[in-house]
Amino acid sequence: MKKFFVFVSVAVMALCMSLSSCSKDDEGNTGNDDIVGVDSTENNSNVNFFEITINGKTYKESKLGFFSYTSYSNSSLYLTNLFQEENSDFFCDIFLVLSKTKNNFEASLTGNHKLLGTYSWNTEEKNLDLIVRFDKFFGGDHFELLPSSTYNVTEVKLIETTANDKSIYSVSGNFSCQHKNPKTEKVFSSTGKFKYILTI
Repeated sequence: MKKFFVFVSVAVMALCMSLSSCSKDDEGNTGNDDIVGVDSTENNSNVNFFEITINGKTYKESKLGFFSYTSYSNSSLYLTNLFQEENSDFFCDIFLVLSKTKNNFEASLTGNHKLLGTYSWNTEEKNLDLIVRFDKFFGGDHFELLPSSTYNVTEVKLIETTANDKSIYSVSGNFSCQHKNPKTEKVFSSTGKFKYILTI
């Protein structure tokens, strides 16, 4: 995804969020027409990993969390971006809801977590909830997330505690989504998995 859309997305939402960082390296192409992005090592606990297949086309990314922001009334939560992609059929934006406090991570459970089809900015969301948003184009009306969609957190792992009492965690999950374009009735199917490393 080009840097342009990252910068535009931050600018449009600037009135309702506090931007903490914004950067994204250019994505590489693996050379396979059906696989786009950067190869990464899924089984390495210290490496970020994201993969999504949308209507049969697979994208891979290892540069996760390229921008994050807080706009919840509950200031202990923030969103970090895992993935963006745009083409003539859709704009896809995926965020992970995260807590800034160690206690919430230590209490986090694996299993089913909330899956949302767009940003909600309310206090109902919890640590490790996932937002998978599809639009026709950036800033357009979002597609409807169908009830058959699912999201599971498969692992929350403490990797290490540093000398300055910071904790490094690995969060892994998988999801399966169906989004419907309300104007064309076309359904976009996507399945994905991720591993995200963060420090608290």
